[in-house]
Amino acid sequence: MCLATENTTNKEGNENDFKYSYRHTRKRRNDHSDGEVTPQPSFTPKRRNTEQIDNSVISSYGIQGETTTTSSYFNNNRTFRKQTNEVPNQNHTHESYNRKQQKQTHESFPPFRIKLNDDNYPARDVTIIKDLNRKCKLKLTYGRMSASHNDKHCLLYCNTTTQFETLLDKSNWPETICNSMYSIDIPRRFPSSYSVVALNIPTQWNVENLCEELKLRYKTIIKGEQILQSKRILLDDDNTAYTIEPYVPPTRILRCYNCQQYDDHIAVRCPNKDKPICFKCGQQHSFNPECQNAVCCAHCKGNHMAGNPNCPQKIATRENKKIQMKAIGQTPTTQTMNSNIWTGDTTRRLFGNATTTQPIILNKVHDNNNDELMKKLDSIENNIQTILKQQAEVNQLINDTNIKINNQATEILNINYILNDIVCPLLKDITNVIYTQITTQQKQQNIFTEIMREWTTTPILDDLLSK
Repeated sequence: MCLATENTTNKEGNENDFKYSYRHTRKRRNDHSDGEVTPQPSFTPKRRNTEQIDNSVISSYGIQGETTTTSSYFNNNRTFRKQTNEVPNQNHTHESYNRKQQKQTHESFPPFRIKLNDDNYPARDVTIIKDLNRKCKLKLTYGRMSASHNDKHCLLYCNTTTQFETLLDKSNWPETICNSMYSIDIPRRFPSSYSVVALNIPTQWNVENLCEELKLRYKTIIKGEQILQSKRILLDDDNTAYTIEPYVPPTRILRCYNCQQYDDHIAVRCPNKDKPICFKCGQQHSFNPECQNAVCCAHCKGNHMAGNPNCPQKIATRENKKIQMKAIGQTPTTQTMNSNIWTGDTTRRLFGNATTTQPIILNKVHDNNNDELMKKLDSIENNIQTILKQQAEVNQLINDTNIKINNQATEILNINYILNDIVCPLLKDITNVIYTQITTQQKQQNIFTEIMREWTTTPILDDLLSK
C-alpha cells in the first residue's frame, strides 16, 4: 500500500466550459516516491478556492501530466485555505492534542473513477453527484473532474465507510448516470488505518486457511471497524477471542524532490532550486526521469535511489523523529506536517561526509535506546529490592505477632488452671466452714431464746425472786 501526497499548482486557464469564475484548471504531477511532496516550479503558486489535498489519500505511481478541474460545490468535507509562504504556528492553543489525534484517526478513501461514454459530461460536474445521490440514496458531497492523457473522467470521493462499502458493490450502481452509459474503476487499495493486527495467534495455524476464514467472516470495512471498537476478534469457530490492535504504519519522512533533503522542506520552498539533485544518480543536474547514470543514493551513496525505504540514512532519520516525538509526548502518525522553515544545512547534509554522519546518527540512536533500557532495568531492580525489603519486614511482624498470641494463650491456660483447680475448691471449703458456723450459731441462739422465754414466763422463778 502506498501513501502519497498531492501538490497542486493553479494556473489561469480557459473558463468558457464552466459557469462559475472560481473554477480553474490545475496541473498535478505525481512522481515515483514513498509518500513525499512532488517537485514544483521555481515560483510559489497561489491558491484561491481550491481544495486542501489530504496527505493520506492513496494514489498510484507514475501519473504524469494529469490536468484536473476542481469544483468547490458540495465540498463540505474538505478544508479550504489560502497557502502562503508564512511559517505556520505550531502551537495552536485552541485545538487540543486529542482533537488533532481524532482528525488523524482514519485516512480518506481513494476515489472512484467514472468515465461517461462519448465524453457526454454535463456542463456542471456537480450534476453527476446529484444524480448518484438521487439514484443510490447516498449523501455524497465531493467530486471533481480530471483529465489524464486527454482522457476525461470524474473522481468521486466518499465521506463514510457506509458510502464506500455501497459503491464497492457494482450492483448498487445505476444503469446510467446523467442519461449516459458509463464505466467505473473500483479502488483496489484501502487506507492502512482500517488494518488490524491480531496478537498471540498460534504459530501452528495455517496462514492461508486463516486468511480465507477472515475473508468470509469479515467481508466489509464496517465489520473491520466493529473489530477495532471491540478490540478483539473471534476465531476457532467463535470459541477463542484474540486481542487485536490497530496497525500503525512507520513514521513518515518528508523528502524534497529538488535537493532530496529529508524532513526539512518541500520542493516549492527549496533554497537550492538552482542546484537540483537527481533522485536516481545523486548527481547535480536538472530533473530527468530517464536519467541513464548509475543508480546512487544522494545520502548514503548506496546502490539505490533516493527515498528508498531501506536507505540507512532514512532509517536513522525516522528513528530520530520517533525519539523527538516521544520526548515531546506525541505519537508518530502517518500524517506529517510540512515545515516551512529552512535550517540552511541542506548542502552540508547532502555533500558532506555522509559516510561518517550515518554511523554517528545510528550509534547515537542505539546509545539513547540502550541508556533508556538500562534506566528501566535499574528502576525495575530498585522496585524489586524495595518489595523484597517490605516483604521481609511484613514476615518479621507476622512472626512477632504469632509469638505474642502464643504467649497470651499460655497465660489464659494458666489462669484457667488457677481458677478451676485452686480458687474454686478453696472458695467451696471456706463457704462450707462459714455455713457450718452460721448454722451452729443459729441453733445456740434458738436455745438461748427458749431459755429466756421459759425463765420469764415461769411463776416459780418469780416467787423465788420475790422472796
